[in-house]
Amino acid sequence: MTKEQINFLLSTGYSLDEIMQMQPAPAEDPKPAPAEDPKPAPAEDSKPAPAADPTSAALLAAVQQLTQAVQLGNIRGTGFPAPQPDRTVDDILGEIINPPTYQPKH
Repeated sequence: MTKEQINFLLSTGYSLDEIMQMQPAPAEDPKPAPAEDPKPAPAEDSKPAPAADPTSAALLAAVQQLTQAVQLGNIRGTGFPAPQPDRTVDDILGEIINPPTYQPKH
């Protein structure tokens, strides 16, 4: 760290010990970094999954069940209206001249 950085940290309330802990440790053995292997490393899938606690498992099951219920409700509730029977030209002209009145559903 530079002197300005240390003075800034001191002025913001850090102690000298805290500032010294922030600094990286000096390199003891400066060696060049090893060349990377051109082969990719295999994925570590062999690790066992962490044991899930019963609370999170129950919560996950409840969320999945709620998601399925919402999806099912959306599928049932968003349908197309019932098809209307074939209308003739006279029916259409009659609706233009005297439009049907719709009663709101309660």
